[in-house]
Order: sequence, then C-alpha cells, then structure tokens
Amino acid sequence: MPGVSVEDQKIRYGVDRWILVVVGALIVGFVVWGIAAPAQVFAVSGAALTWVMQNLAWMFSVLAIGLVLLLVVLAFSRYGRIPLGLDGEKPEYSTASWAAMLFAAGIGIGIISFGPFEPLTYYLSPRPGAPYEPGTAEAMKGAMAQSALHWGVNAWAIYAIVGLSVAYVSYRRGKVPLMSGAVVVSLWGGSTASPAARIIDGLAIIATLFGTAATLGIGALQIARGVEVVSGTGNSIALIIIMVLTIGTIISAVSGVARGIRWLSNINMVLSIALAVFFFVVGPTVFLINIIPGAILEYVSTMPAMLSANMSKGESMQAFLSAWTGFYWAWWVSWAPFVGVVVAKISRGRTIRQFVLGVLAIFFITTADSASIVNSQLSQKGNPEPNRLVTAFWVLCMAGIAVVILLFGGKNALQGLQNLVAVTATPFEIILVLMAVALVKLLRTDPIAIRDRFQAVAVENAVKHGVREYGDSFALAVEPTDPGDARATGGEFDSTAEEVTEWYVRTDEDGNPVEFDYETGEYLEDAEPVDTVSAGDAPEALPADGDQGRSSAPSGA
Repeated sequence: MPGVSVEDQKIRYGVDRWILVVVGALIVGFVVWGIAAPAQVFAVSGAALTWVMQNLAWMFSVLAIGLVLLLVVLAFSRYGRIPLGLDGEKPEYSTASWAAMLFAAGIGIGIISFGPFEPLTYYLSPRPGAPYEPGTAEAMKGAMAQSALHWGVNAWAIYAIVGLSVAYVSYRRGKVPLMSGAVVVSLWGGSTASPAARIIDGLAIIATLFGTAATLGIGALQIARGVEVVSGTGNSIALIIIMVLTIGTIISAVSGVARGIRWLSNINMVLSIALAVFFFVVGPTVFLINIIPGAILEYVSTMPAMLSANMSKGESMQAFLSAWTGFYWAWWVSWAPFVGVVVAKISRGRTIRQFVLGVLAIFFITTADSASIVNSQLSQKGNPEPNRLVTAFWVLCMAGIAVVILLFGGKNALQGLQNLVAVTATPFEIILVLMAVALVKLLRTDPIAIRDRFQAVAVENAVKHGVREYGDSFALAVEPTDPGDARATGGEFDSTAEEVTEWYVRTDEDGNPVEFDYETGEYLEDAEPVDTVSAGDAPEALPADGDQGRSSAPSGA
C-alpha cells in the first residue's frame, strides 16, 4: 500500500457559502464596529484578554511544551520514516527553496520589528525573577535567551503539528487539506461538510485573519515610523502603507505558491542573510562572536525556568506574561492554520523525521499572501487553486482588521493587537490538541509503521529460533507458519481488518467509494476496453492468475 494522494481522488471543489457568508459577515461587522467605536473595541478586547490570561494562559504553555515533546518522539520513533506522500515520492522543492519558504511563511515582518526591540526590552527590564540585574553583561545573554524562547522551537512546534497533520492526511491518506479533514474526518470519520467541520475551518480563518492583521499593523507602524524619521511625515501614512501592502498581497496571492510565494521567499532569505552579514561585519563583530555561544548556552540552561513562569507568581509576572510570552504563544496559535497548510504544501515528499527536524531548526507580503491563499482554500472546500476573488476578499478583511488596530492609536495599537490575537486564538487551542490526537491515531495504522512492526517481530523471532535450534550458525528464511506458531510474525494481527484498510479507498466527487484498479492505476469507469486477443497471445497479453483487473483494494499493508 503506497498511500493515496488527495490529487488522486475525485473531489468536487467549490465555494463553501456557509463559511464565506458567516465568517465574512462576522469580520466585516467587526471592522465596522472598530471604525465606528475603536475605544469601545479596545476596552472590550482588553477585558477579554485579562480573562483569557488569568484563566487559560496555562493552556498555551502546555501546548508550547507538549507539542515539542510529541514531535521529537514522532521524529525519532518508527513513524519518522513515514513519507508525507506516496512511498518513494521525492520532495517537490529543493532543500534551499524549502528552507526559504519555511522561514518566510513562519517568521514574516514581525522579526524585523521585534528582533531588535524585544531583547533590548529584556536587557533593561528582565523577566521577573530572572537571576541577573538589568543592564549587565548577564542580562544581555538572558535577553537573547528569552527572545529565542519566543521565536524558537516552541513556536515552530505549534506550526509543525498543523503542517504535519494536514500533509499526512492529504498526501498519504487522500483527504482534502482542511483543518477539519485533519480532525473531524481523522478522529470520528465525519464529513468536512458537517457543522463541526465548518466550525473548525471557520475558527481557523478567524484566528488567521487576526494573527496576520496584527503582523500587518506592526509592519505598517514600523514602516510609517521610518518614513516619519526620514521625511518628517506624520504617522497617518500608516494607512497608506497598509493600502500599498494590501495591493501587493493581492497580486502575489493570486499568483499561487509555486510562483509568488517561492519567488518572494527566496528574495526574503537572500535579503535576510545579507542584512545579518552586514550587521555582523559592520557592527561589533568580536562582541557578536563572543555573545552568541553564551546566549545559546543560556537559552538551553534557563529554558525550564522560562517555560515554568506562570500567572501564579505575582502581578509583575502576570503583566510580563500577558505582554510577552502569553501573547507570543497566542500569536503562534493564530498563525498555525495558515503556516501549517503552507508548510504542508511545500513539504510533500519529505519524511516525518525530515519535516520535524527541518521545521524545528529554521516579511510581510510573503506571510500575508500565504495566509490569504489558505483562508481562501478553507472557504472553498480545500480547493488547491482557490477563486481569486475570494482570496482578494480575505486580503481586504485582513487589511480592515489592521486598520481597526491602527485606529487604537499610539501605544494602544500594540496593546490592541495583543488583545485581539490572544482572544481570537484561544478556541483554536482545542483544535490543535484534537489534531495531535488524530495524527497519532492515524500513524499507528500507516503501512510503513505496520511493516516496521512486522520486520522487528520477524527478525526477533527468527533469531531466537535460530540460536535455539542451530546455535551460532544459521540463516534466515521466509516460509508460511500457522497463526498459533510462536514464530508467526503477525499471528495476532489482521492486516486486512477494517480499521487498517478502510481509509485506503478511492472516492468520487460526493465522497462515495468507487472501483479502482490498483495495478493499472485507473478508475474502472475510465479504463479503455481490452481488445480481444488470440489464444496464442493470451499468456503475454493477460494476467496469468486472472486477478490483475480486479478492483478491490490491496488486502494487506
């Protein structure tokens, strides 16, 4: 069983009017409310943030820690060899392009803003309870470590669980690349058109819109401030910048992953490396060479203390976590739906081990068009080539949310985006947990996992039998055994059981099973009729056992 790709299924794509109308109306309503009464929106979102952080902040921390452990276990277990595609399928993109797109999709313009601002903040105002004084050499390393925590493996683990789940169910199990496909269909076999599935996909769109809108707002504020410093123009230019970025996003988004995103990602990577080299050469080179190893060691040694910080440790810690760590975990959760789907798209053909290690080791238009394309897919039943007008609509919704954030004004703009991101990302936490459970469930019945199990049992049993019967000198052989024999590899396992093979089926546009010839790779209804042959040609022209044309799925792993 080599697996089933979503592209091999007969799927009827189309606009999901329920999701488009309901979610679109909610977002448009929010934008209108925000423009009409920004102070009221700020007050309501602030109160909601306080409640979320006091009561549910622990959930974000559990996700940030638990998902890293789960993914590392999967990568180094027998599941690590399972490909995100058919057996033998090669990666679609080169390693360099893959790494560039991972970086651009998951980091975005936020790193340009927070990259210098965040560690400088911690340098002057360390985390409450941190074992160093502000403004010291130790505070430098601690500040770098705290920043690395927020942008490092814990953040990428949140992205990775979505990407891994979507890639696996789409390119190996033949399901549409939707959040609901990785949860509802995988856990209890429901339909992606069910109310539960639509709620999941709708929540994913909402979380993504607010998460990327926050990034757009940050980018616009930063660019506007730069223009103001250089030219003296007022900060109102931020609205013009949002308009320009929105137009650029629409143009890039409608061009698709293969062209727009890959092209921009490679440019981003080159520019990022060039910027890093510039600061390394022109800046305090010796200082950077000395502090980088120290910051890495500080990150590793203080990770338990940083991750164990919680809301029960006083008001100062509550303020810190709400403004920084809690906000970041919520931000990454809000980005997880679209980053995960993009990462799934570009990771086809990679093994689970390659995927996990690649995603856990690795500016705005690139991020925004990725999000807009994914939102468009989620509202069009997983269509890999979504309607461009729907894509543009979601871009405009994102821009509208960013405008609302800017209307908060000044320092309130940053606080406002933190409020909105944390509140809208909270429901998606539960979906991530369900997604992790569903993924583990599916991997247990993957053909490669089953064959690995057979291999281990077969070799162990054969070696025991060989040593017992023949001493040191014996060879292994394959022969049939009685199911009750102690040497039987799969005596207690039925590889034809429904729970093992039920997913391995081809479906029509309505999701109904259809007959498929796995030998020739054709749907029987599409196969051309076989010409009549003479008796003398029969042995070469037709299968000897007469079974090659049957339509049943393979009976074993």
